[in-house]
Amino acid sequence: MAGIGRTRLRQPHENGILGNREAARSWDEGTTVANVVASSLGPLTSGQTVVVVGGGPAGASCAIALRHHALRQRVCVRVVLFERKDFSHERNVCVGVLSPPFRQLLRSLDLSLPDGIVQRRINGYTLHSKRQSVFLEERGNGDQQTVVVDRHDLDEFLLGRAKRAGVSVVQDEEADLQVAPDKALVLSKRG
Repeated sequence: MAGIGRTRLRQPHENGILGNREAARSWDEGTTVANVVASSLGPLTSGQTVVVVGGGPAGASCAIALRHHALRQRVCVRVVLFERKDFSHERNVCVGVLSPPFRQLLRSLDLSLPDGIVQRRINGYTLHSKRQSVFLEERGNGDQQTVVVDRHDLDEFLLGRAKRAGVSVVQDEEADLQVAPDKALVLSKRG
């Protein structure tokens, strides 16, 4: 792909997936994400690029799953993950509670939590929102038990596994998404 140098994305991908603000000027105004659902963007074919925005547990897991699926289908796609935080220096303030069936989900990605990442096993926890609090009680044990992990460790582990799976991680923030029936353009804050 032309234009990837460090974290700057200067040229749109030949399939129109990545680019910068100059490339965006040529896009039609008023295109919505809903138009893409029935478009020709899927199924994935070799040479395409998939962009995942956000490198937390959901984004990193999605990127890993995409790479695994593409390999099983013998489709050569590039998976690019945008994450604005540097998890080696920044901490995520979200809770690190993993409820069942997290182990099954990790196994589906050919992953398991490394030794030492689980801080403790718990039988329940209280989920708080602005309007109410709900106590969620665990009835499982062993493999089905809820665990507490340090989110920093979890985020760093999953992002590292995404990189090992062949995902290109761009430490930048997605600034805009422009969608056309046959392509999507992701613009980054840094260019």
